[in-house]
Amino acid sequence: LPEYRELFTMMEGGEEVPFSFKVPENPEDLQRRRDILQALGRLGAGGSRLTGIDGLNGVAYGTSQVDAALGTHYAENMAKYRAWCKKNDPSICAAVSDPKGHRKYHAEDPRQGHKDFYVRIVDRNNEGIVITGCKLHISQAIISNELMLLPSRNHNETGKDYAVACAVPCNAKGVTFIGTGGSYGGGHPMIIFEDVFVPWERVFLAGEWQFTREIATSFARYHRLTAATYKSSQLDALAGLAMLMAEYNGLTHATRIQDMLAWFAMYTTVT
Repeated sequence: LPEYRELFTMMEGGEEVPFSFKVPENPEDLQRRRDILQALGRLGAGGSRLTGIDGLNGVAYGTSQVDAALGTHYAENMAKYRAWCKKNDPSICAAVSDPKGHRKYHAEDPRQGHKDFYVRIVDRNNEGIVITGCKLHISQAIISNELMLLPSRNHNETGKDYAVACAVPCNAKGVTFIGTGGSYGGGHPMIIFEDVFVPWERVFLAGEWQFTREIATSFARYHRLTAATYKSSQLDALAGLAMLMAEYNGLTHATRIQDMLAWFAMYTTVT
């Protein structure tokens, strides 16, 4: 909508680009992300891309740490990918959660029932890497353009093949979405990766196991803002629904209902 253009976009290098892909540099940038999320929530448009951008920003921080410690060039890959995102404005989904199998054991532990409870690198060459595995209950993945894969936990040196972060198009060969049913009409599918090729320019971590925890927690820090914000928009909708139910049932003058609605309005406002 035209009235949201100033909020959703910015000028960079003489071109109009989506603000959401900007690297947050100050509190004002984070507040603007919050405003965008709230606007999307109130418009009923959702914020599928912003979870992925939390992943993008979390991984970006991790790449700088890996490069500084090991002399890799992942941050350069990330900068180029971010520039591509600004130009093409894709919807990105963060693919983080793994099935995990037996939670007591690491991914590489032979006591695990299956090697593919976590996404892992099964091959690599001069062109890129090949990944196999699974991600579970990935919200809004089916309506996204890109998947930002990152570790959901720390991995040990013996499990370095599970230390992988990369960007994968949703229509890449070997990617399969499986609806899990239940609530939300299956909007949180399982994603199977079966020998999916990822070119090096889309790879941001490939075996540097020491940084898996850092990347996972960095994503979580960014995502706390997103999650807290979209929940407030959901509360607005639920408060309105509660009022509508009271009106339909002729209960708006009932003292106990007024007390409940007042509490709901107060809780929604201060959250």
